[in-house]
Parts: sequence; C-alpha cells; structure tokens
Amino acid sequence: MRGKTTQGPVAVIMAGGEGRRFWPASTPDLPKQFLKLFGKQSLLQKTVERLKGLIPQDRVLVATSENHAATTLSHLPGLLAENIVTEPLPRNTAPAVALAALHIRRRFGDVPVAVLPADHWIGDLLAFRAALERALDHCRTFDGLITFGVRPTRPETGYGYIEVGPEAEKGFHHVVRFVEKPHLDEARVLSASGTHLWNSGMFVWRNDVLLSELETHQPVMARALRALSRYLETEDYPERLRETFQVLEPLSLDYGVMERSRNLRVLPVDFPWDDVGSWAALARHLEADPDGNVVVGEGAVLVECRNCVVYSQGRTVGVLAASDLIIAATENGILVSSLNRAADIKRVVDALEVARRTGPPPGRREAPGRPRSQG
Repeated sequence: MRGKTTQGPVAVIMAGGEGRRFWPASTPDLPKQFLKLFGKQSLLQKTVERLKGLIPQDRVLVATSENHAATTLSHLPGLLAENIVTEPLPRNTAPAVALAALHIRRRFGDVPVAVLPADHWIGDLLAFRAALERALDHCRTFDGLITFGVRPTRPETGYGYIEVGPEAEKGFHHVVRFVEKPHLDEARVLSASGTHLWNSGMFVWRNDVLLSELETHQPVMARALRALSRYLETEDYPERLRETFQVLEPLSLDYGVMERSRNLRVLPVDFPWDDVGSWAALARHLEADPDGNVVVGEGAVLVECRNCVVYSQGRTVGVLAASDLIIAATENGILVSSLNRAADIKRVVDALEVARRTGPPPGRREAPGRPRSQG
C-alpha cells in the first residue's frame, strides 16, 4: 500500500523514553521530554522548534507512548492529532520508527525522513539546520541510511561511537563500525583518535529505503508490520496494533538495523550537541555561579558549595558545604547523588520500585522518635 508521493521531507520525533536518570523530576507519567530543563520550553517543544522553516509542523510526526498522547498535544497545540504515532507497549526504537514509516508511506509516500530524538541539546541552530538540510537533500539520490556523527569534545563513556571511513560523496563518509559505550580508558583513545565520532542517534533516509532495510535485516518485524498496514484506516487498527506490539521483541534501531546495514553513510558535524541523558547535562550547558553551582527552579539556597547541580520544584532546598553533588527535589521525591555517578541514577529508581513492591528489609525501619541506644 503506497500513499501519494509528495516531495517535502517529514520528521519523526522520538518521544517514547522514560528518562529514568532524571528522577524525581522525570516519572512514568511525565518523562523527561516534557521537562523544561533549558528555559521556558520543554525538550520536546525545543526539538520541534528547531525544524521551523525547514519541515512544516503538519509534516512532523511524534512517536510516543499511548499514555502520553494527550500530554504531547498539550505541549504542541499546533500538532495534528493524527501526527501522533502511539505505541501501545514499549518496544524500543526500531518498532517505533518502523510504525512511523507505515504512517508516512500511507500519507506522504517515499519522501525524505529525519528521525530526531526529543531529548537533545543543540547549541548552534543554524549549523544543525544546515547539516539536516544537506542530509535530506543527499538521501533523495542515495539509496541508503544516513547518520550524524558529532566530533567528540571530551572522553565520554555515555555515548556510542562511530568509526569513520573514507569519504563517499560530498562530505558523507563510509562507516567502518559502531562502537558500544566504552569504558573511560577506551573513551580517551576514541575521542582523541580523529577517526571516531559520537553516535548522535539522529538519522535521515527515504522512507522506502528504511522499509527495504527492515525487510532485509528484521524480516519478522517487517512481516508483522506489513500485515498491520492493512488496518491503518480501519476501526480495527487500535486492537491490531496492540496485538502486533505484543508479539514484537524490544529492539533498538542501532542494533537492529544501523549496525547491520551495508548501505550506510555518516555526516560528520561540528555543532555543539548533547544527549541530555542525566542531570550532569545541566552542569555542561547552564550558566553556573562563581563556585560552579548550577541551580534550576526556585527555593534552593547553597552555602559554601562547589560544583553542585540543584533542581528544586515546589520544594525548599538548603545545601551546606557540599561539592560535586546532584540534588533534585520534587513532590515525587528527593535525590542526592555524586555528580560523577549521574549515569547510574536509574539504579536508585530500580531499587525504589523493588522497595515499593516488597517493603524495606527487616530491621531497617525504626519507629518514629525511637531513641538511639546509648551503649
């Protein structure tokens, strides 16, 4: 089933993540893409704003959980409801992108598509737009997949890397291999090599090319979605969609398609970029006080503190003589963590979930007001 082919590009904004490293501000009901961490707009709003003048909002799709469709519309009131591609169950990025491709084929045809996560920080809008426009233009004649590789500015262990090969055409390079998130010593080597770029997770392709790559590398998924496409405009679609996602295995787009493809190019880019993966990103991109502290929200008072990230939402927070800490306080809870362990905060969320199900271990809870033993 093919829709009418129109030439303008389409964007797919990936907004289905949970943002567990941003607890307690990010929760299942309001994950991080809806948080206002860098000004008055949410991360999702900023992502769509970057596309103005390049991709019209009626050609912007947002892939998100069905539980967040209403919140998405509240953040993007100009978005068409039919442009929200809802996932009934979390199945990672490959099924989400594949589902969006079905809707694009029906509505727009085999057009250029930009796939952009909703949780990125980009420091140079003009450079970003120029790179995106180049890739969208290139994919009209290149029958393959394009990814953006960001030149490293530090030895980052939280990102994957792309080893870059010779130039293929017009500044686009062959991809030698993808490298998983490295340990620190390896990250130092990769970031200084001159041949490795950060894997940004931003992609461009023609819609027909992506569907062909899915057929090649993920035939089970492609077959299930091909069957689902018959129901896109029927009353049975919601039920069939849920049935389809129940049988799909969770799979990332990187592992399931990009790392397997032989039709792949990378565009090296120099614009300032960050995957806003944890509270540590605030320290990198928000203005700090003379002692290196970054404070978001009102109600926080810091005395004799250095290099702390403090986020307060409706809570009064006082911090004395602390350094290199993350402190986040909302009505959902209070987090205190070493700044250099920001990537591990989801372990706290996992432990809290276990504690809610099982209760605290025996002997760990004291009665209110119980005096300590004097020995």
